[in-house]
This record gives sequence, C-alpha cells and structure tokens, in this order.
Amino acid sequence: MRRISFLLLGLSALLSLHAQNLKVTVTNPSDFQRQQVVEISLQKVQQQMDIDAGAPLCVKNALGQVVTSQITHDGKLLFEAAVHPNGRSEFTLEAISTPMKEEKSAFGFVAKTRKDDLSWENDRSSYRVYGPPLRRTGEKAYGVDVWTKSTPHLVNTDRYRIDHEGNIVKDSLRRMKKDDEWKTVNLATSFHLDHGDGLDCYGVGPSLGCGAPALFLKNQLLMPWCYETVNILDNGPLRFTAEFVFGSANNESLSTLLSSLPSIKQHRIISLDKGSNYNRCEVWYDEIPSEAALAAGIVIHKADTTSLKMTSSSILYADPTDRPKELGTQLYVGVLFPDAVERTTFLHDPQGDIVGNAIGMKTYTAGQHFVYYFGSAWSAADVRSFREWQLRSEEYLEALKAPMKVTLVKE
Repeated sequence: MRRISFLLLGLSALLSLHAQNLKVTVTNPSDFQRQQVVEISLQKVQQQMDIDAGAPLCVKNALGQVVTSQITHDGKLLFEAAVHPNGRSEFTLEAISTPMKEEKSAFGFVAKTRKDDLSWENDRSSYRVYGPPLRRTGEKAYGVDVWTKSTPHLVNTDRYRIDHEGNIVKDSLRRMKKDDEWKTVNLATSFHLDHGDGLDCYGVGPSLGCGAPALFLKNQLLMPWCYETVNILDNGPLRFTAEFVFGSANNESLSTLLSSLPSIKQHRIISLDKGSNYNRCEVWYDEIPSEAALAAGIVIHKADTTSLKMTSSSILYADPTDRPKELGTQLYVGVLFPDAVERTTFLHDPQGDIVGNAIGMKTYTAGQHFVYYFGSAWSAADVRSFREWQLRSEEYLEALKAPMKVTLVKE
C-alpha cells in the first residue's frame, strides 16, 4: 500500500505540473532559415503558468525533447529555436521540481594567469578585453581581441591553463639557454598556434581591434584602454553578459581639451548568445566634451587594405591574421549598426602593421545608450570565404530588424 501511495502521489504531482504547461510558438518572419536564441519575459511566463518566482522550468520541443534554456539577470527566459523560412515552430514550457544541469555553450571568466583578461566565448568564436594589470605595464592594447575556434566546445579555460603552464617551463628553459627545448614546448602549448581547435592570430595593439567603441574628437579617436571594472551578469548556458567600465588612453594631442574632464568613463554591456557570430554591445558615457561624436569600428592591417566594405549599416573586413604567409587563413570581422550611422570613414593611423581604423559615427549626447553589434568568423571553421561572411552578416542584420515572434498559449 505504501508503494502504491507514493506512485499515486508522484502521478498526482506529474498531472499537476502538466496542468500548468504553456505552449510557445516561435514564428519566423524572414524568407531564410533562422536558428537562434529567443527570449520571453519570465514574469509573463510565471503569471500565465501560475507559478512562483524562482520555480524551475524546462522547455521541450515538438518531439518532447528537453532543449537547453536559461534565466537571465534581467528576467528573460532563453531557449534556442530553429524555424523554417516564413514558418513556425512549437515548444512547451513545463514546471519541474528540480533545476536541470545543462551544458554551457556561452561562458566567460577573468583570466588571473594572464593579466586579468576578460575572456568569453560561444560555440563559434572567442573574444577578450584586456585587464588593469596590462595597463600598468604600459602596453598599448586598446581594442577587442578575437580568438578563432573550429569546435563548438568551450576551450578558453584550457587554452589559458596550457599556455600558462608552458610559459613557466619556457622561462626555465630560457634561463638554461636550451633553445631547442624551448621551441618544442612553445609548439605544444602556445595559444598563438592552432592545436586543433583554433588560435589567437589577431593583431590588436593601439587600435579598436574588433568592434571597440570610442569617442571621436578633433578628427581622432579617444581610445578606451583596459577595463577598470567588470561584472559578469550572465554566464551561460546560452548567453554570456558582462558590464564594463573603461578608462581612456593617454592622448597628448587632446590633453588640453580633456583637462576639464579628467575622468571620462566609458560603460559597456556586452552579450554573446549561442550560435551567434555577433556580440551585442551597449555603450554610454556619463560625461563627454560637447563636440564629441561616438564611433565604433575595426582595425585595418597593412597586409590587406582592399577587402574593406563599408555602408551606413555595416563595416566588414577580411583580416589577413597576424601571420598571413605562415597561416594562410582569413579572420572575418564586422560591425553592424541596425539603426544606421550618420557617417562611415577610414582613419589613417599607421603604427607597425596597422594602417588605421574603419569606423561608423553618430552624433552623441552624454547619457544616451547606443547599441550596435560586433563579431567574427574564421575561414578554417564555419565561414569559408569573405563572400559568405558578407551574406551571413547581411542576414544577421535583417534578423535584427525583423525579430522572431514568440507567443504564449495555455494548454
């Protein structure tokens, strides 16, 4: 009798949970296939399902399989949806008793072994911005760095660890003047070499790198330097989000103009979703000179100055990598402006292998929040040519302007 009672109680609980199910329909308004992370107001879901805040949920597809989901810091329920052109897909939300453990496809961390880099990645690409210890060394690395990936799995934690351990061994071999052994260890451990899942082959230096924002003053950029503070808001499994505060790089030619505003701070919120080649970036300043404009863009290198494509909505470039002859691959980078910018231009600023920065600009008032997107792909991974990168970026921009529609219906 006791066993039967437990079974009846369990069945009753299952029926109770089933009674609270909510059907979700995701509609694709585009004439091309869409697969992306979609979001719903968590509060709206809880109200319609009549469940308490904090109650765990799961999302199931039309076949009854559980799909990965996530609750974000700003009250969104996320899940990934694949939808045919001009079609729709159906999902079901269920209340469950215990939160599910799900594999992460978006993740970031502060790399303490590498001068506090803030490193983040998803299943397609990887990025980093430089931390306060690097600024204290005086190294001029201003923009966003890109690391290539050829695997959907998270790799940055291992890359940092292996590179760090290799550096310790290499330093010891250097002191003993064992050059051959040093080279052998470097070939096996450096994240500047591809060990089967991608590498760091992008040159940033004193530039915007891939998509950093900056103020535009007196026909030049007031570059952000390393971040001063960072707060990770979401850390997978589907979305990574971090909020940063950046200081500005020293700029002697603007020193007089900026003397009355010595503490200009740039605020950024960056997020990256599973399956996306592009990060969302929201940027604002609390205080700026009245004549400043806001810019965002990408660095252009001497090895390729012809592939740059600029419109009011996008800046796209086939970066030749930092070792064009040795690597033979291309790193595709881009910045997208869904609301368009007032002007795009190329700023000639030769430094080493850098020619300058291609930027989009808009009139800006302190306190405004400006949203744009920056991203990348690698010719040895999911995007094989610059032509394909242009098409993917064009469709991404179209998708931003025509988001998939998510509707909720009680079962």
